[in-house]
Amino acid sequence: MALTFKIETQPGYLWMVYEGLYEPSLAGKFTDQILATCKSHQPRKLLIDLLKVEGKMTTMDRFNLSVMAAAKYFGAVFTKKIPSCRYAIVGNHPLVDPNKFEETVAVNQGINVRVFTEMKEALAWLEAEKPGK
Repeated sequence: MALTFKIETQPGYLWMVYEGLYEPSLAGKFTDQILATCKSHQPRKLLIDLLKVEGKMTTMDRFNLSVMAAAKYFGAVFTKKIPSCRYAIVGNHPLVDPNKFEETVAVNQGINVRVFTEMKEALAWLEAEKPGK
């Protein structure tokens, strides 16, 4: 089963809903899809919904994905291809780490992101900050 996504515009944020199987070899394609969506829609807030995605990652996979995402994100922000954005990622264990290692690495790289396992919490965090902050 391939990893597919759809995009839904919601009041105040953009929602990317993924389905399928995530494998670490998809990290480059996954981050490119997110940035392409940000380039075409210019959101200030993005909800990345991985609740229908299966898969697992090692600690090193999480580290590599987070560092790659940060490098691509800041390259696009600095060249003004995308606005700075607030990201909420929601998914299930084992795809997302119970200790939120991927979040820690991404935040340490400077990305405004949080990882959740509950949609309600993800939406509350995403909506808590005004756009552009």
